[in-house]
Amino acid sequence: VLEMQAGNRDAAAIEAGRALEIDPENMVANATLVRKRFQDGDYPGAVAQLDALIAAKPGELTYELLKLQIVLSVNDGDAARQQLERMVDLYPEETRYRQMLVQLLVQRGDADAAEDQLRALAAADPENLALVMDIVAFRTAMGGREAGRAELAAQIAAAPAGIAESLRLAMARFDLQSGRREDAIATLEELAASGSDSESVNEARAGLAEVIITEDPERAASLAETVLAEDESHVGALAIRARLAIADYRPADAIRDLRVALDADPDNVQLMLLEATAHERNGNITLAGERLASASRAADYTLDVSRRYAQFLQTMGDVAGAETVIEEVTRRHPRNAEALRMLADLRLGLGDWAGAEQAASALMQIEGNEDIGEQIVAFALTGQGQVEDSTARFEALMQREETQQNAMIALVRNYVSIGEVERAVSLIDNVLDNDPGNSVATVAKADLHLYLGEMDQARDLLKRSIRDYPQTEVFYLALARLGLGNDEPRLAEATLQQGLELFPKNETLRFTLAQTYERLRDYEAAIAQYQMLYELNPSSVIYANNLASLLAEHRTDDPEQISRAIQIAQRLRGYDSPHLQDTYGWLMYLSGDNTAALRSLVPAAEGLPQNPYVRYHIGHVYAALEEYDLARSHLEAALAIDGNFSKAASAREILSSMPAP
Repeated sequence: VLEMQAGNRDAAAIEAGRALEIDPENMVANATLVRKRFQDGDYPGAVAQLDALIAAKPGELTYELLKLQIVLSVNDGDAARQQLERMVDLYPEETRYRQMLVQLLVQRGDADAAEDQLRALAAADPENLALVMDIVAFRTAMGGREAGRAELAAQIAAAPAGIAESLRLAMARFDLQSGRREDAIATLEELAASGSDSESVNEARAGLAEVIITEDPERAASLAETVLAEDESHVGALAIRARLAIADYRPADAIRDLRVALDADPDNVQLMLLEATAHERNGNITLAGERLASASRAADYTLDVSRRYAQFLQTMGDVAGAETVIEEVTRRHPRNAEALRMLADLRLGLGDWAGAEQAASALMQIEGNEDIGEQIVAFALTGQGQVEDSTARFEALMQREETQQNAMIALVRNYVSIGEVERAVSLIDNVLDNDPGNSVATVAKADLHLYLGEMDQARDLLKRSIRDYPQTEVFYLALARLGLGNDEPRLAEATLQQGLELFPKNETLRFTLAQTYERLRDYEAAIAQYQMLYELNPSSVIYANNLASLLAEHRTDDPEQISRAIQIAQRLRGYDSPHLQDTYGWLMYLSGDNTAALRSLVPAAEGLPQNPYVRYHIGHVYAALEEYDLARSHLEAALAIDGNFSKAASAREILSSMPAP
């Protein structure tokens, strides 16, 4: 054996021969000689020798496995099927041989025989849920989700009592994945109300709570508590209660529940992600990042999990760290085109042109991504100042459907950068002649009008586009931004309201409207918009900051609103952004914690020295602490920056109330 492992086949054969002289039936020696013959290239001779050994000692597992290994290694499908069928007969209690046979039959296109084997497995162990679900998965793969559902329904009808409830629970999950939400809820309701004390009933209660948590949080909470009363470490119910606690501004309670859940299920990626959210809402950014890193590792750096970690790092300003995370994704999953695209985008943003081209090269090795790879190379050439080369590439990419839009924008920029504005105009006009409703080309033409100082033409083009193509969201945003850029906030307001009537869940339109109201100093209207945005996307730090900031500035006479602002702002205390530090620091002052207030307001004022609100806030706190010289310097600076900002009168009042220097 050692000689074979070392590659000394002849020496191994000599030793095997000596062993057989002592014991002619020695299995290790016989197997060694078979392996030697096979590795010498005599496949038929090795198989014949094995068949003789098997005939002499039928059912000997060492020889049976060796033959299976040999016929599989040379892809002898017929022989492999015969050998697996023999092993299924010889060892009926070993399910792995039947499962291997199923895989082989599927690969060889004999689905009927594969299904027969699966059904035989399940028939031999009728209360084995996994085997039944293997049949359902097989029917789904072969015939689609309806075929899979029909199979599951048939299995439920014939199921023994021991697995009936589990199969019904599986049906509910199957329906959820298939988009049959009402059917899933009906099944879960029946199971949850059955009165049985089985594990499946608690799973149904937790599953139902998860489905209805958004529309009926109170009932979801009640269902979770019912489960936890019977099983205090039930992972699903703890996760439901944690999600509700996060939504109710109780992240510390969520963290406690999630720690219990993770003790029971330490590799649960979704629990890790939920705990990261809870830590972020609790203002502990370091722990949030650690949990996201753990989730990425536990998920083997799949893109859906690692993308969230990378986005978190980008939010913290660590773009290089985000690049490292996505690099690991592409190292472990080198054929993931979406990950390679993301890596290329990160490197383009970092100005790593060679790295972007390297990612593009890998992307072009994946069928269907050649044009996207070419596009990345063209952007990298632009970044290196090789405008002529990048222009030639983008002109070629204009002829391909997938890359036409981005190539068009890049070409317009290139033409403008080298002073060939007429070529840019001609390019856009050609596109619009063939596709008058092309939103990208329309907005690009409006931008060209603005570049040329043709404000009226840009405005008229976008208004006409909204009239002719009212279902195109980007036209409303483009006209609104034009209005804001041209000091026409009322035009922006009217345009955005018109767009939101058609697209009420469009966050970009609503966010721009909130900013418009701030510019108009209609703070109540701005607060209303930010409240809707925060409900639409409570994970957004920007929405949380802006809502808390406006509540702190303009609802100071409403203790309930200030209390809510303080709850929202707790998540801001771990960020280094001066805007977020200012909001958190000011709310800490309003809550009576001057020490915490200054801890955030000092770096905020250093980071935003020309922001009158930031200087007003820190000046106000210093005045409350009777640090009059410091208060005076900040308050006077705020008035010097903008003597008419909304807190100017309050700043003057504080200054006048302080003792003379």
